Amino acid sequence: MCGISGIKTSKHKKVDLDRIILKNLSLQDHRGPDEKNYLKINENLVFGHNRLSIQDLSKNGSQPMYSKTKNLLITFNGEIYNHLELRNKFKNELNHNWKSTCDTETLINLIESIGLKNTLENIDGMFAFAYFDYKNNKIFLVRDIFGEKPLYFYRSDDLFAFASDIKFLSKIDNIDKNLNHNAIFNFLKYSYISSPNSIYKKIFKLEPGTILEIDCKKFDQKLDYIKKYQWYNLNDKIKNSKKNLINNFNEAKITLEDKISKSVSKQMISDVPIGSFLSGGTDSSLITALMQKNSNKKIDTFSIKFQNKEFDESDYARKVADKLGTNHNELFVSEKDILNTIDKIDQTFGEPFGDSSQIPMYLLSHFTKKKVTVSLSGDGADELFCGYNRYKYINTVWRIYKIFKMNKKIFYKIFNGIPNRVLVKLINFFKLKSIAQLDDKISKFKSITKNIENQEDLFFRLISNFDYTPPDIEETLGDFDYEFREKMMIFDTISYLSDDILCKVDRTAMSSSLETRIPFLDKEVFEYAWQIPIKYKINSKEQKYILKKILENYLPSELIYRPKMGFSIDMNNILKGKLKEIYFDSLNLVKKHNFDFFENINLNFSDIPGANDARGNNFSWNIIILAKWLRNNKYN
Repeated sequence: MCGISGIKTSKHKKVDLDRIILKNLSLQDHRGPDEKNYLKINENLVFGHNRLSIQDLSKNGSQPMYSKTKNLLITFNGEIYNHLELRNKFKNELNHNWKSTCDTETLINLIESIGLKNTLENIDGMFAFAYFDYKNNKIFLVRDIFGEKPLYFYRSDDLFAFASDIKFLSKIDNIDKNLNHNAIFNFLKYSYISSPNSIYKKIFKLEPGTILEIDCKKFDQKLDYIKKYQWYNLNDKIKNSKKNLINNFNEAKITLEDKISKSVSKQMISDVPIGSFLSGGTDSSLITALMQKNSNKKIDTFSIKFQNKEFDESDYARKVADKLGTNHNELFVSEKDILNTIDKIDQTFGEPFGDSSQIPMYLLSHFTKKKVTVSLSGDGADELFCGYNRYKYINTVWRIYKIFKMNKKIFYKIFNGIPNRVLVKLINFFKLKSIAQLDDKISKFKSITKNIENQEDLFFRLISNFDYTPPDIEETLGDFDYEFREKMMIFDTISYLSDDILCKVDRTAMSSSLETRIPFLDKEVFEYAWQIPIKYKINSKEQKYILKKILENYLPSELIYRPKMGFSIDMNNILKGKLKEIYFDSLNLVKKHNFDFFENINLNFSDIPGANDARGNNFSWNIIILAKWLRNNKYN
């Protein structure tokens, strides 16, 4: 895992690129602490690289790296798990005397030998990379299918730059750092900023599965110099998979286990110590079980023990580890640890990010890094196998709603009278009240995914004309016949998975120079998962049913069939305690900015907004995060 960067300036503009690249490379040291280099391609173009050595620890893996003819130069972040197989598969086309065993050398020479499109169709991995084509005077930026690895870029008439970390771009001298108000509104609602936007108007995220082509000749001529196109269309792949549904459960189960097991095995390739996150839930337990199955020695597993028992799964993690025979490592986290971590979070993400599970993930990553350099994770399974509680309950909500459709006032009155704590216990879904007045399923789902209730609900309704949301489900999916829960899963894969879950995992892990790998997001696993009917994914309200049936091969039922807890902390009580004063100070700072959507809105809330349930909602936390970011970046 590494940090990549590059700066292109107009030939009419005199800039000291050596000074800028040297200064800003240090901002990505956490992504690549082992080595940092840059190569000046010409007076107006430079590529940089921060290296975290995983495969081939020698200098032969140093970057930026040339292809064998020196016509291409690459700076690469990620892992290509099948690169050694590809060296053999395309040995005639490559005709290459290898200098290293690293995947970067394989990748750049494949691109030169068989072309970018064919290379992308053949590689299996997670990545964000850029390469310069000397012959055609073009830069190409490429990001992986799901966005496991980050890639930001800045564009103006006289400067183009890219990097793994947004801080690298924001610290370039004299760039436009005007704030993106739409993105800030998006953050307050969803706790993250959706691609392609960032907190800055002129800095963008390259979307997953996308190529950005920069024509340097046009750039110098002050012409439109950028083209963007998809190399992997997620929706098309899903449609193709669903044309070949597997209607035999045992066949689906056996094949799926084989594909996940192969993915785990491939992702265990490493020249440094490797381990696994283990919460004790279905996803991490299955990945750990298959990892131990593929290992000839005890693997290291890592989990967190929370002071608050309501959020603590450590007993399950320990029992799973004992049953699988792993070398288990456990970190105790107190409320004090959580509070001490908050000051470090802003520097970890570079732009506002409000998923509060970032805190335990940060602590777990730093704990894990003490023993290993690579860790496998169970993320991605919820979106593929119907794992989130909102998938489980949406049909129930819809059926109840239809019963009362003729009289919405009665429906709203009934649910308004039920205490939140009761709703949570019944269906773990305390936002029923705020969705009761909406008319269609799409609106209901979008409402569920927003962190709004009570006073926040009123706040967001008043500013709905300034709405910016992730991709619209219907526009994205077209006329294809999906079951509604499948639409929810696709929606989450397109936006929530990439911009929240994977962002959280990458940034927190890389803050300690820990590489994370996600076997459920293997291309073959993903496409096969969409050949599996939803009735095999959620059966009699048992979520991730097929994964749990696979896990029965490794664990007893009592460790498998239990309520989903999720990876979260007691943010609501913390907000009402130690962070209460900080919240009101933060709210006052945010209000001073006079963001467009605050016009004519009274935000003098009398109490910390949130549900009565301990898990609460993230609105108050998002305000704190936003204010903290504004202060640290001199917008106060």
